[in-house]
Amino acid sequence: MKIAVIGNGECALKTKTGHLIDECNHVVRLGNFIIDNYQEYIGSKTTIIGTTEKKTDNIHLAPYVWYVEDYTDEENNTIIEKLKYSDSMSIKDFRPTIGIRTLQKALDTFQDSKIYVKGFDFLSSGWYWDSKHTYGAVSHPTLLEKIYYTKLVSRKQIIEI
Repeated sequence: MKIAVIGNGECALKTKTGHLIDECNHVVRLGNFIIDNYQEYIGSKTTIIGTTEKKTDNIHLAPYVWYVEDYTDEENNTIIEKLKYSDSMSIKDFRPTIGIRTLQKALDTFQDSKIYVKGFDFLSSGWYWDSKHTYGAVSHPTLLEKIYYTKLVSRKQIIEI
């Protein structure tokens, strides 16, 4: 099975892989996203949306929605362990992003699948449809997330496209 997890970072526009994305069994998108005019880069298919209760504009576009902030204690403990939080860090003070939570859910759900990823830039740019977007003050552990993501790529657990 092939899965694509598409982030919203500007780096999603680096390669035209829409055809590869649309060939996947599941295409997972994050929060509020835009597809129109970007299909050749990010495809048009959406089967799962990873989001929060605050970002529900697009939930009608997919048959499945993962509310990734509604993690169980076990799921929170897993993500804390994967991101290697220090003892002084709490999940309430340093919330993992929708992106990394959704990516982890895809890894856990589709364990024996090829997982393709695109558009993960760890808040270093705007959105692919709005390069001027800024995030303001955030409490996400983006450096820890980037280290974890890089390890997943180097271990070939995810494939960047």
